[in-house]
Amino acid sequence: MLLRGIVRGNTIEVAEPLNLPEGSKVEVDIRPLVADHNPFWGIFHDYDQLLEDLEQQIMKEREQSNMEVSPWRSA
Repeated sequence: MLLRGIVRGNTIEVAEPLNLPEGSKVEVDIRPLVADHNPFWGIFHDYDQLLEDLEQQIMKEREQSNMEVSPWRSA
């Protein structure tokens, strides 16, 4: 289940109902959304998992083909 929310102090307020019993334990993966003021990156915020998958596939293919790879972002 992917939900979006707003941070308010130490609480994340989600926009949609969770449909989970009160007190349920959950795991949260925090990824800040791209700022809406940048129209180029803003169009990709719904495809973050796809872009991550593509990046991993490209890196895997580069490694298999023995291409020299210089990391372009920190992990």
